[in-house]
Amino acid sequence: MGREKRVKRKGALMARHVARVAEPRDTEPSESALSPVRTVLVVACDSALGGEIVGALQHRGLPAMQGATAPQALYWARREPPALVALDARVQGWRRISEEFRGHGRPVLVLTDDPKARTAALEGGCLDAPLSGLDVEGLVLQIEILLGPGWVSEAGRIMAGPLVVDLSEHHLVWQGRRIACSQLLLRLAAYLAAHPGRIVPTRVLLEEVWGEPWADLNKVHQAVWRIRRLIGEAADSSFLVGKQRHGYALFPDAAPLPSRRSVAGY
Repeated sequence: MGREKRVKRKGALMARHVARVAEPRDTEPSESALSPVRTVLVVACDSALGGEIVGALQHRGLPAMQGATAPQALYWARREPPALVALDARVQGWRRISEEFRGHGRPVLVLTDDPKARTAALEGGCLDAPLSGLDVEGLVLQIEILLGPGWVSEAGRIMAGPLVVDLSEHHLVWQGRRIACSQLLLRLAAYLAAHPGRIVPTRVLLEEVWGEPWADLNKVHQAVWRIRRLIGEAADSSFLVGKQRHGYALFPDAAPLPSRRSVAGY
């Protein structure tokens, strides 16, 4: 009996030991306050730039972490993918990083001034933002919007080519000209500016901007018409584009039509 008890006790200890060894450290509960629901991963070879972006995100209440290499970024991807990745295309292996995160269904915002890298990013399903003269506050606002419902913000500026949406001062700036408009139109313009080059479905706009996915689609059509009227763009504008039965988009690189007289304060 004594021998049996010793054998059983030894077997139990071995089982517990094996279980501890087999369990990877990566799966242990994190002691940090990071949450994959809202966490942003910033991957930048320039640690100062990365730190500035992370600091600005945290200042706005968004948890953020920083990586400088592909291995660091992929470590997080395989452990607990964050909600969104801001990726500097100068990081070696950035395409592999973007593919990994896109494979997990995470949005990737690629920072680059290289036309080839930008094209590759867009073809890979990523969003893009210019790297030179980077407006960190504007970038953070864009990230905040991209994180989805509940993005409501009362401050910041976001740019889309010749259009600037200034939520702090409650106006649009079109080709350097300030235009007053309603809060609703500001929110709509900000949402489209945060998704440059992508057709956003009308129903999605109703849900994200109005908070009424069940509402009449004409609400969106009329609001877009008002924005076009404010900035003097026609229905066939190559900048503010509407695709019938699909939705709307801003194309920052498109050449705007010759400016027409706008109606301020509409």
